[in-house]
Amino acid sequence: MDLERRRLLAGLGATVILSACGQSIIFESPQPERKENFNRAPEEGDVVYYHGIPLLLRSNVTMKIPNLPAYLRNSKAAQYGRKVFDNLPDYVIEDIIDRFAPQSINVLKVIFNEFTGFERVGKPNGGEGLVFWPGALTYRGYPLGKDNEPFIHIRQRLEKKPLSWRLSDCDFFTYGAVPFVDYTRTATLRSTDKIIEDALGFVSILKNQEPFEQQNHIAHSAGGIYALEAIRRNMDLTNNLILIDVPIRGLSGTAGKVGDAIKKLGWDDNLLSYLTSLPNDKEYQKGLDKFGEDFRRKGRKLTIIIHEDDPITTVENAMIPGADLVIIKSGIFGGIFNPLEGWEAHGAGLSDPLALDVIQRKVGRNLAA
Repeated sequence: MDLERRRLLAGLGATVILSACGQSIIFESPQPERKENFNRAPEEGDVVYYHGIPLLLRSNVTMKIPNLPAYLRNSKAAQYGRKVFDNLPDYVIEDIIDRFAPQSINVLKVIFNEFTGFERVGKPNGGEGLVFWPGALTYRGYPLGKDNEPFIHIRQRLEKKPLSWRLSDCDFFTYGAVPFVDYTRTATLRSTDKIIEDALGFVSILKNQEPFEQQNHIAHSAGGIYALEAIRRNMDLTNNLILIDVPIRGLSGTAGKVGDAIKKLGWDDNLLSYLTSLPNDKEYQKGLDKFGEDFRRKGRKLTIIIHEDDPITTVENAMIPGADLVIIKSGIFGGIFNPLEGWEAHGAGLSDPLALDVIQRKVGRNLAA
């Protein structure tokens, strides 16, 4: 790795923790001191006690938690920086109740998932879900469980015991196409503003259906652009955000290898226009930096996976402060160096063994299974 790139990573707080010849390289950002999560006021995602009753702060309301020990365990609250406030002064509690109106919550035992067409079990005692955000390259529909499902390798890895993530724990962003079987590439060929609006609505539905569930978001390519916009407004809902081959800071141009890869992927003019506008959008770039800092301060986990042969996604246009970075290196097969074509490398993180290992380690076990 060259000196300039090392300096860039150092400036973003990333440090090398593993490097193997011919294998991928992992960088992890040092975690903030624990005191950073404890000397603060309650915020969305935390639990406060009111007259001896534990209440979850979420979506500007307070919700009574039926079984606090089970909720804290199943949602991995302590692991992701969410705190229980059980000895706040009365005036502070009253102020919180004024700002977060009490709401009666009835979690259904069985929830119909309108996106997948499957039924799922409600989680009144807390838990986690997997939310997948596909990129814009899917143009033959999105059949679950088939070889051309983009996330099939990740799902199959996470299904294994003791991880035990089931299809009923999964949701899929379909660019506004409902029901799920209607999702085709056509749904991705709209203005980015409209798709961001759909992304916000999608996450709002998840929040309403499973108010005691935390989400692990796994996004690929352009899907990560829309996932980030939704998660920036819903950090209390999120445990992990994993971005695979996402040029989150935009594209400085579409010439040469970048253009060739984009052409093979079939990206449309709406998406390209949006991505090429981002490098010069100072407010957007500052917002990314602030998101990374806030996300990390809150104890959430951000992971970025890229392939070194990907001409679209690079360290420079994919990195966010506070993220752990995985760089997939070109493979060596039978002693022969075998770099992938750019458009192939753009999807390598969906099936690369080390990338799958990292995703497995980050997401961990489904404790509510």
